[in-house]
Amino acid sequence: MEYLIVVGKAGSNYGAYSPDVSVIAVGKTVEKTITSMRGALSIYVEEVFTTGDELAEPKTLEQHLAEGNLPDLQPEDLITHVTISVPAMVI
Repeated sequence: MEYLIVVGKAGSNYGAYSPDVSVIAVGKTVEKTITSMRGALSIYVEEVFTTGDELAEPKTLEQHLAEGNLPDLQPEDLITHVTISVPAMVI
């Protein structure tokens, strides 16, 4: 599953968030921030499967822009995707 993430400068670090889920991450570099975000999203997916909640379906950048989900987007922000493995449901 691919989630859109936004990475931006936050003081001397970088911060990232996904507008699809309530997940954030920080790091000293863009690469470390993306790696931290991948880990945070993996924890989110594990939690969803542990609790039996519904996994948030990723939206496209166009959908987020049309829905106003990126109000604080800055020109210097990096928009990318993070791929997360989703475990198969065991019945």
